[in-house]
Amino acid sequence: MTQTFDAWLNAQMATKGIKSARRFGLEAGLDPSRVADWLLGAALPTDDECLLLSKYLSVPFAEINDRRFPRKR
Repeated sequence: MTQTFDAWLNAQMATKGIKSARRFGLEAGLDPSRVADWLLGAALPTDDECLLLSKYLSVPFAEINDRRFPRKR
């Protein structure tokens, strides 16, 4: 089973040693309240937000997009 976006983002934050949505958002140039919503599974990032995540995490946009909208296998 594919990891949910919120679980994946939590893992990315842990890798960076970041424990709060606020800090992650501020460092990545994102709205911390939006990051909090993603971590709660209440929302998904927009394409523009995915681009910022891609740059900040050094992860290809396609990988983030696949996490956001997983394909059924």
